[in-house]
Amino acid sequence: MWSGKGERRVLLLCGDYMEDHEAMVPFQTLQAYGVTIDAVCPGKKVGDYCRTAIHQHTSAHQTHPESRGQNFALNATFDDIEYSNYDGIIIPGGRSPEYLAMDALVLQLVNKFA
Repeated sequence: MWSGKGERRVLLLCGDYMEDHEAMVPFQTLQAYGVTIDAVCPGKKVGDYCRTAIHQHTSAHQTHPESRGQNFALNATFDDIEYSNYDGIIIPGGRSPEYLAMDALVLQLVNKFA
């Protein structure tokens, strides 16, 4: 983990239809604090996009309607990362985690952080 000295790095593990706010807020906030954050997705490379979703929480229903978010640009390539270069990992919610969990390389990566 981060010793308080040197560059801090965080990995943002993305997937299509991840929750928009759970990706954008940490991405922008950590950058504002000087943390390098690499957004990656299995099977995609730097410059590719992941689609996001926005879930609208209403008190009238027990369901959460989903609408299309934005195209979130990836700034790193999944196949090029080395987990030991990172101080932490963020996995946004939404629909993407259930698909990411079926990828053996993703499971290996997350287990290394655990």
